[in-house]
Amino acid sequence: MSICTSRQQSFVSVSEKVYFGETLKILRRSNINRIIFAHININSLRNKFDQLVHGIEGSVDILMISETKLDETFPIRQFCISGFGLPYRLYRNGYGG
Repeated sequence: MSICTSRQQSFVSVSEKVYFGETLKILRRSNINRIIFAHININSLRNKFDQLVHGIEGSVDILMISETKLDETFPIRQFCISGFGLPYRLYRNGYGG
């Protein structure tokens, strides 16, 4: 894990071996009055949604997820997270998007 901080921004790169939820909690504690943006390349959200929700709980203001591998057959309400607006999705197919 690497954390770069400056007066203007904080950037964290997390390897797969580090639990991202703990890293986000550390970032939140050290940046109480700042907006926390998080991006995760999840490589299929289907079986990881509950783990994702638990990991971001109380730590992230704006969440961006790529490589969800979802399509229009998955209802948008299935992926709502308390405290967040409805997800914006760009559909492609079950192999990307």
